Amino acid sequence: PVVVAGQVARPTLRRGMVDERVKTVQQWCGVKVDGAFDAATEAAVRDKQRAAGMVPDGIVGPLTWQLMDG
Repeated sequence: PVVVAGQVARPTLRRGMVDERVKTVQQWCGVKVDGAFDAATEAAVRDKQRAAGMVPDGIVGPLTWQLMDG
């Protein structure tokens, strides 16, 4: 993992991945929380990204993590 300003950078998450951190994304998006990044999760991430004026790619990378941090 990459260390940024004393913190471990969060991984890039995308459809097909299964990870505990996907649950955090799913809670933020308001979809079923099971840790599996499925099509519904990707669509919900795209909606959040679009609403924030971001490129809606459905991938949770550094900018989307920042958006989630509010």
